Formats: sequence, structure tokens, C-alpha cells
Amino acid sequence: MRIIQLLSTLGVSAIALAASDAPVVDPRSELGQGLQLGQTNLFERQNIAHANIFNRRQVGCSAQPRACINNFCARAVKEGGDEAPALTSRQEDCSSFMHKTVSYDLTTTVTADAADVKRRQQTIGPSDVPSYATAACTDAAKYSSACSCWGITASTTTVSSVATVTVQPSAIPTAFGVIQAKRADNGALVGYLRVSGSVAQPSFSTSTNDAIRFKAVGQPSGGILAQANLELENTDRGAYFGLVVGRDSTNSDIAAGSINYLYPSPVSESTEPGSVPQSVPNYYTTANGLNKQAETSVWNIDFSTGAVTTQWINTDGNTPSTLFFVQSNYLYAGGDPAAFHGRYPSPIYGVTLHWVGDSQTAAPTVT
Repeated sequence: MRIIQLLSTLGVSAIALAASDAPVVDPRSELGQGLQLGQTNLFERQNIAHANIFNRRQVGCSAQPRACINNFCARAVKEGGDEAPALTSRQEDCSSFMHKTVSYDLTTTVTADAADVKRRQQTIGPSDVPSYATAACTDAAKYSSACSCWGITASTTTVSSVATVTVQPSAIPTAFGVIQAKRADNGALVGYLRVSGSVAQPSFSTSTNDAIRFKAVGQPSGGILAQANLELENTDRGAYFGLVVGRDSTNSDIAAGSINYLYPSPVSESTEPGSVPQSVPNYYTTANGLNKQAETSVWNIDFSTGAVTTQWINTDGNTPSTLFFVQSNYLYAGGDPAAFHGRYPSPIYGVTLHWVGDSQTAAPTVT
């Protein structure tokens, strides 16, 4: 009953929970703690929303930098102090802070059938308030106001790049199927990956009837479909099945000795093979409002053995060991399951993933 109450608070009805046949969630698990955290965050979001409404009514809140207000912050920036740099340096700091760069990357992928255009936008800036000004200027708005007293206003530089990529369809093999999980310790079948309720990562089914169907698209390498994208065929939660940074991970890197972990989860936009974590739309971020990075071209399928493995790439380009494990009947990935278990003491066990092609017919020829 406690879990159903928590789910109801998060907008998940008891009827939906029953219909999804979701597994019982141990409150010590990562998911269980997340449900409890979600209830707390809901109340916090409500309080913040009420405060924001009040502030907007009182002062007409604006996201734009403040105009010059000759206050303590402005005087501290203009007059400096014992630890402040020279006047010209302080003015340069203001100019840097008030400037932002917007970059656009336009990529056109041409195939035999069509041309697909993707546009990415990245905004850089403003930067952090300089350390010598933080005591007097307690937030970015106050510092920008102080800078405007010098006549330094917000500015923007726009940078764009254009690339065209031509793809020969025959160079990218594809395959259709489902994925099963087996216990790593004894090879016992756990089940087939399936969507479960409103949870980001999959649970397991004993039947292929409600399993997630995948279309594997990747690059041939030594008999393996390498750095493949797994396109989702029977769910509208996202176009791709990727890895998304976990809720409590402190950054986007996994490693031995770190509790950082990943959700195998739907992602709306693909990432390039070999890329580091990207801020792309994904089901977890959409459902929970937490901006978590993701990668999609991380899957390797050996059709001779059926083994499905994955390789996460850290922000520095390193390739840590990426392992699958299960807690509360949900699938996770990470660099150190034991460290994860130390943080979330509900039972876990390692699993391996295996490709099951449509009717076990011939897999694509990969050379």
C-alpha cells in the first residue's frame, strides 16, 4: 500500500500499476529510494512554485539581466579591494560574463531514399561570478547589474557549422529481435526485456509476446555488429534504446569504486558512435524533470553466440568496464555493481544479455 500511495503522489495510478504487473519494489533499492525522494521533491516543487508566483506578483520577475543598481555589489565590483584584480581585468571579467556563444551544428545525412537534416544547438555562457565578487554579489543577476553600471551589456555570438554525410544502405546491416537476460552466476533465464509501468528502465517477461522489439543497426566489425543503435519498434517512449545516467550519479562517468550507474532506457535522439555522454532528450529526463545525459551507439551484438554487450564512454573518452545487473527486477548498468549495492542495500545479481532474432532465422551477414 505504501508503494501505491507513493506512486499515486507521482501521478501513477494503482490501476496502472496493477495493469503493468510491476514487480514489488524494495524500499532499500535505488527505485524504492527514488519513489520516496519523488514524494519529497513534489512537495518542494509545490512550495517553490508558490514562492515563484508570489515573487512574480510582487516584483514582476524577469529572466533578463538587471539594469544598473548602484548598490553594495556594484560598488564592490567598480572600486575593487585588496584581493580584486586591476580595473581593466574586472571590466574584462564583466565582458566575459555578459557574453554568450550560441553554436549550431547542421548535419545532413543522405541515403538512397531521403536526406535527413539534424540541427543541434549549444549555448555557452554566462560564466560564474568571479570569486573576488561573490561576497558582495550573491547571485548572477546582481553581478550582471553591477557590470551594466559600466555600460557593459549582454552580447551574443552565433557560430554555425554544416556537414553532409552520405550513407550507403548496404554498409549498415540490420536485424530484428528481442533481448533476453540470464543470470551471470548460473545461466538461468531471467526473462525478456519489457516496458514496465512508468519506470525508465525495463523489467522482465517470461514471454516474447510483451517483450520490447528491437531493430539493430550498426557497423560490421569482425563478425560483430559493433557500436549499434537499437531502434525501438513497439513503444512510443523514444526512438532508441540507450544508456541514461542514473538519478543519484554525481556525474556522467562510471568506474570501479564509484556508485555511479546507468539506466538502459528509451532515448529520443541517437548519439554518434564513439561519442561521450550527450544531453539529448530521453524518457527518464522527460518523466522526472532531471537533466541526465545519454548515449545510444553503445551496443555490440555477436550473432554467432547471441551475446549482447555494451560500452559506455566517459566524458574524458575512456571506456570503462560496463556491466549489467538487476535490482528489484529492474535492469541497470554500471562500472561497479558492488559499490552500487553498498549505496542501495537491496539484493542485486549480475546478468548477461542475449539476442533472440525473429523466429531465430538467419542473422545478417556481418563481415
